[in-house]
Amino acid sequence: MGVIASVVKKNLIYMLFLLLLIISAPAIYDSFYGKILDHEYAFNELFINYQFGFIRRGLFGEIFYQIYKQSQIDPKIFFSIIFLCLHLILIFLYFLLLKKWKRYNFLLIIIILSPALNFFYIYEREAYFIKDIFSNLTIFLHSFLVSNLIFNKISIKKYNNYLKFLIIPLLLISLLIHELQMFYIPIHILFTIICFKKFFLQINISRKILKIYGLLIIPIIIIFFFRGNEQQASQIIQLLKLEFGINIHQQIYAGKNYGTFLTLLGQFFVWHFYYFNYMHLIIFIFSFLFSVIFFYFLFEYLLEKKIINISIFVNKIYKKFFLFCFIPFFLTDHGRTMSLFAHHIVAFILIFNINDNNYNLQKNKIYKNFFSRKIIMALTFFSIGLWTLSLTAGLKSGGYVDPVFESGLFKEIQVLAKTSYDVIRINFIQTLPNLPR
Repeated sequence: MGVIASVVKKNLIYMLFLLLLIISAPAIYDSFYGKILDHEYAFNELFINYQFGFIRRGLFGEIFYQIYKQSQIDPKIFFSIIFLCLHLILIFLYFLLLKKWKRYNFLLIIIILSPALNFFYIYEREAYFIKDIFSNLTIFLHSFLVSNLIFNKISIKKYNNYLKFLIIPLLLISLLIHELQMFYIPIHILFTIICFKKFFLQINISRKILKIYGLLIIPIIIIFFFRGNEQQASQIIQLLKLEFGINIHQQIYAGKNYGTFLTLLGQFFVWHFYYFNYMHLIIFIFSFLFSVIFFYFLFEYLLEKKIINISIFVNKIYKKFFLFCFIPFFLTDHGRTMSLFAHHIVAFILIFNINDNNYNLQKNKIYKNFFSRKIIMALTFFSIGLWTLSLTAGLKSGGYVDPVFESGLFKEIQVLAKTSYDVIRINFIQTLPNLPR
């Protein structure tokens, strides 16, 4: 028994990522062979393009449309392959960043198995094709570069080049794919401040950072003032319906006033004070606590116990940069916003290394205290296995309540079993009985 425990402890990071990939299999299978209706809104938005002039969110769809004109590729196959690659790359970046924490099993478990991070796109099928994956990929790639710089695996010169010729172009592309990216640029600036503050002590880093990130002001202005008009929207809707038989959700194009401050404020008021009831509020607060606040408190605890060490300067300023992450709560689905927020907090945490002595000291203190140990165990089990972050964090249109107090992990294990059975029945043993639906 001791040998098995030792092997599990030593290889836990590999086992957890293997579990993540296995649990992801039904979602991947569903993206290729399932009904698009299950994630129609996110999938259909991928088709928005520039065929009738510049319009927000159109870059990805324009790339597809140009390829489609040349090859007549099945859109479902095209987007499924692209998103499979994107999700796998994000998982790989998580793995690269968590490798330096592979001795700290508790941290591995709560990050890898969190319903608010990678599993959000698995448990919530509607979120699988959402364009937020580009924002998450960009922040985790930047986190990986900063982590390598801090631990002297790359030089400041290399980081500077990666920033200018990789991160900034990716941010530009992500902005043109979805404008929500602009609210997460401050986290990238925070990462750069951390790097430049360490290596450019005698230089005015504000000017240096402005020169680099100032390039993104132009696309932000273009998106803000040239986000499309009703005629373009009508033409695109007709084109997509004619060629692909799809409909764009009306919220994407809600007329010339869509996106103005008063309109957004009015929509926020109607959504929260007309549709929301007490149960919706409870689910919203619960989801926010276990997605965003959970990881924020984790970081603050690691700081307080000196398990993670950051400079006094960074400790003073980092919260201000994360304030921008609250703005999307006025703009889009709450569960989606919480997941993006949580990804960016975790990307920030994973920049740093763990102080081994202080970690073990706190672990031993908790282990020796019976009540603390049991509370931590129960909280951990609950946080990874007994709740699900829905796309809307509780509320769907029409006043329906999404299930949140259920185990996404156990549900997906059941789905995996059913999907595996169907694949075997359809492709290998046709005499097996159909599963009841």
